Amino acid sequence: MTFTADHHSLISVGSDGLIKIWSLKTTEALSTYKSNLAASGAMDIPISSIMILPKNPDQFIVCNRTNTVVVMNMSGQVSLGILLHKLSELN
Repeated sequence: MTFTADHHSLISVGSDGLIKIWSLKTTEALSTYKSNLAASGAMDIPISSIMILPKNPDQFIVCNRTNTVVVMNMSGQVSLGILLHKLSELN
């Protein structure tokens, strides 16, 4: 989990593949998004980490235990998806 740049909200991730943005003032979930890290039709993949981009605090990086990383914004839209390869596959 991580705090937003304005320190008014908290972003949490879970084993159900959901990302939630919480209000620290009201303690209510403001938004809930699906990570889109799983292939279509696949089971939910647990999210292992999330990090807000320092130069663009409206976007955050979502990582899981697969080889996919996505950049999402606070509206839940995916702006970039990256498929990572093992170093042994590149040689």
